[in-house]
Amino acid sequence: MQKLTFRMQSHNLIHFAVLISIFGLAIHAATNTTFAPVTTTTVNTTDEGNCTSFKACYSDDECGGKGKCLGVFVGKCNCDSCINFLSCKDDSACGGLKGACNGTTSRCNCVEGFQNNGFDTFFDALRGLCNTKSCSGNSTTECFGLPCNSGRCVC
Repeated sequence: MQKLTFRMQSHNLIHFAVLISIFGLAIHAATNTTFAPVTTTTVNTTDEGNCTSFKACYSDDECGGKGKCLGVFVGKCNCDSCINFLSCKDDSACGGLKGACNGTTSRCNCVEGFQNNGFDTFFDALRGLCNTKSCSGNSTTECFGLPCNSGRCVC
C-alpha cells in the first residue's frame, strides 16, 4: 500500500472525506491535520552545466557535451505546417511558406508555394525540403519560411 502525503485546509477536510468515501479509500487523520499533494520538479544538468533537460533544441550540440537532442526529424524543415486550402491574408497563415498564400483566392496553396521556391513538383519538395533539408532554427530563410523541426534535450 502506498503512503500518500497531503496538505489541506480544515474547511476542505469534509470535502476530502466525502471524496475518500466515494472512492472507497480509508484514511485516518486527526482533525487538525492538513493535506495537500507533494510535488517535486527536477531539472538535470550536465557537469559542464550546458544541458538543460527538455530544452528545445535543433541538434545534439545544443545539449551540452553528453546530452542528446531527441525528436522526430530534428533539425529538418517542417512542411507539415503548410496546410492547403486554409484561408489566408499572408504567408504566415500557410505555415510561413513564402509564396503559399494565393492573393486571388485568399487560400493557402502549398504546392504553388513550393514552386515559387524552386521545387517544380510536390514530390521534388518532399525529396529536397520536407524533413530532409537541414536547418538550425535560427532563421526561417533556410526552409523558405517554414519552421525547423525541434527536439528536446535529454541529459
